[in-house]
Amino acid sequence: MDFENYSAIDLALDEGFKQWVQSPTPEATLFWTQFLQQHPHQEEAVLEARLLVEQLSVASEVASPERLELLWGRIQTELQTTVATKRNSTPDVMLLKSTWFMPIRRAAIWVGLLLGGGGLAYYHFGYAPTIQYETAYGETKTLTLPDGSVVTLNGHSKLTLQADWTGQPTRDVWLAGEAFFAVKKQKSNGGQPVKFRVLTPGMRIDVLGTRFNVNSRRRETVVALEEGQIQVWSESTAHQSTAKHPVALMQPGDVLSYSEASQHLVNQQANLTTLASWRDKRLIFNDTPIGEIVQALSDSYGIEVEYQRQGIANKRFSGSVQTDSVAVFFKKLEKIYGVTVLQTANRFIIR
Repeated sequence: MDFENYSAIDLALDEGFKQWVQSPTPEATLFWTQFLQQHPHQEEAVLEARLLVEQLSVASEVASPERLELLWGRIQTELQTTVATKRNSTPDVMLLKSTWFMPIRRAAIWVGLLLGGGGLAYYHFGYAPTIQYETAYGETKTLTLPDGSVVTLNGHSKLTLQADWTGQPTRDVWLAGEAFFAVKKQKSNGGQPVKFRVLTPGMRIDVLGTRFNVNSRRRETVVALEEGQIQVWSESTAHQSTAKHPVALMQPGDVLSYSEASQHLVNQQANLTTLASWRDKRLIFNDTPIGEIVQALSDSYGIEVEYQRQGIANKRFSGSVQTDSVAVFFKKLEKIYGVTVLQTANRFIIR
């Protein structure tokens, strides 16, 4: 199927897509991982479609067959009779009220209404405005969230959250890209701690008050904890009401990586200072393959690299790269490995 041109609505109604969300298999996860690598512009549509399917999965667990049939009928009518329109280019901070998103919101609200509650569905898709922060390639930005928490976004990253967390049981943010979080502790009116949650593809990170770095790109997420304690939930447990324990409880200094393709959480041997060094406009590498370094630079700074020297991507590099002068890194490669690097704008050719 031509999923490249599917809207979130189309995906939410596709049987194969629904089956993947509800009962993921390694084969299906690999398919959608590769799809998003080839069509990154569809990541938002896939995310919104997944959220809607998850709401419907919750409904199927608690609703009677008659009520569920009514629910599906109303949702399909709502979705199929509304034309989705593409959103214009987003400003630095925007309220997501675009018409293409409204049918999904209304459909999710039907879940809540027909189940006699709707807290979770309304939380994700309600009409309350949503704030979105974005950075361009090579740009970093420090944000203060409504609760006083501070987030630093790396280049080519996006953070989405509800504009008003008042009365919400959790403080949820959605991250695509990389960010460093300094989360402020918060209590409800009843004196209970209010969790701060970071959601990425395949992972949910629960915290109270702490400092940590999250890098979520190409369906892989790496979490590095500097201070405090956080819980990490995998895709298979993050949305299960019966799940009582996270897949990992991180302590300061821990670094964990999660691949949605393998659905495995792995302890990494890494230096937190190195992983978060981008905040100081430099990247630190220790015996790192040049191919991995180039990928990191491409992710955050938008460069393109063509290898015309065989094997150079597997060579290793130790040292720092100033992110405001990426070309200097390639000058170092010329001296170390005797290659020639040609530059045109953000494109580099290694010969």
